[in-house]
Amino acid sequence: MALHHVKVNGVRIAYRVQGEGPPLVLVMGYRLSSSAWPPTFIEQLARRFTVITLDDRGTGLSDKPVTGMRSPTWHGMYADSSTSSK
Repeated sequence: MALHHVKVNGVRIAYRVQGEGPPLVLVMGYRLSSSAWPPTFIEQLARRFTVITLDDRGTGLSDKPVTGMRSPTWHGMYADSSTSSK
């Protein structure tokens, strides 16, 4: 699974795409990166979906900004990233 990046509100977000089918975005819980998803789980989902796993801002291979870690900022990031990668 290749690593990609998209810039959202000035923050570089790392994500991976695997599989084919309707898109399914997996958002890991607080402070964990996308690498916490079990590989077999992703492989199973990728049989039916285009699975997109991302490293939230401040985690994994995404930028780690000093500010903007409040929940409303994150909600806007997800909405923006869905259009930024097109």
